Amino acid sequence: MTKKIRGVLILAILPLLLIADGAFGQQTTAAEAVGQARKGEYMSAAAALEKFVNSGNVTSSVVEGLYYSWIRKGEYVKARKPV
Repeated sequence: MTKKIRGVLILAILPLLLIADGAFGQQTTAAEAVGQARKGEYMSAAAALEKFVNSGNVTSSVVEGLYYSWIRKGEYVKARKPV
């Protein structure tokens, strides 16, 4: 009986922990993505910045952050193509 209660309790608490941790639907703003690029987190910055550029946000800081993230990751072909 206690194993069932423990299992139900774990299944009830797990989604709450994931939501509180921010694991669901992490949304990054353009400023946060540019900040990631400046801190050297090029993988996550490039992914977020590509979404912003593809959605029409082509401010100079976003495009510059994306360009340098690609360069630092070694994706020179992407950096050469016009966006």
